[in-house]
Amino acid sequence: MILRLLDSYENELNDDLKEKKKSLEDVEVKISETEKMIQLISEENQGFFTDFTPRPVAEKNADKLKELNQTLDSLTEEKKSIDDEITFMEKRIREVRESRYELTSSPSSSQKSSPEDSQNVSRETSCSVLLDKDKLHLVLSYLPQDPMRAKIELENLMK
Repeated sequence: MILRLLDSYENELNDDLKEKKKSLEDVEVKISETEKMIQLISEENQGFFTDFTPRPVAEKNADKLKELNQTLDSLTEEKKSIDDEITFMEKRIREVRESRYELTSSPSSSQKSSPEDSQNVSRETSCSVLLDKDKLHLVLSYLPQDPMRAKIELENLMK
């Protein structure tokens, strides 16, 4: 049942990832088109005889150029946001695959684990730290007799 749940979650993530990549491509195309348009308007404003005229040359399309620069800034922010979302989704997919692999690689050991072991595993995963069980049991054995030593040993494990 857990494997089916992981599979369906991975499929959803893959579909969302495809959509995000498509939207990233669209944003990149819009960015390149906007940059080309800015370059075209800038070249048009410069003109051929601006260096030779004694009068100041008024810029054409200054409002349009300003608007395009703002659009370019917003598109760049959107691209960064989509990149972050894609990175997050790829990380999630990797985690799901690792979890599925762990479940399929050792089904017999997970069925034989005692409640105490599952409690230790849940403590380890909730802290997002994977420790050697023997060292952790050693620290736990110090706890009732010498809490300061247990604290020191635990800090050494965390390093």
